[in-house]
Amino acid sequence: GDQAVRAGEIIRTMRDLATRGGTEQKTESLSGILAEIEFIIGLMVRDAGARIFYDRQQGLVTCRFYRIQIQQLVVNLVRNAIDAVAKFPDREIRISTRPDVDGKLLTTVEDSGPGVDTAIMGRVFQPLASTKATGRGLGLSICRAIVENRGGKHWVDPRPLGGAAFSFVLARTGANGDD
Repeated sequence: GDQAVRAGEIIRTMRDLATRGGTEQKTESLSGILAEIEFIIGLMVRDAGARIFYDRQQGLVTCRFYRIQIQQLVVNLVRNAIDAVAKFPDREIRISTRPDVDGKLLTTVEDSGPGVDTAIMGRVFQPLASTKATGRGLGLSICRAIVENRGGKHWVDPRPLGGAAFSFVLARTGANGDD
């Protein structure tokens, strides 16, 4: 039932983006909204025979955004990570949240796959750029648009031990909910 409601919210969000160019943003706990999608992520990872690890900033650390968009962003990054590790024996995905050096909230989804080919690294967030044979090249460009719409930044780095680390940073809100 909760997932049906979530699906409806995603459709309303996409319709709102298409018709008005945006949605109402609220002050939310990033750890809290990620906890809401743990079940979905768990099913995806289990079906892929992968392992998931979380390292989330605890406490009331809030950002201003639309929860469904950020949840969809993280689900998309995890789905990409699952695709990346599919052909490898060590299928590991990590999701972490923590303050960065500027006090903003940094979220990273990393995998133990082959990493992003250097030939596409500079354009991986551009529409129609895909590393997958059957990919449409829209997922990461939508992810970047969601983050940049809130004044954040989205990027990819190679993981030191192989794989890719897709990160995004959002401004934290103050105690009274303002930026």
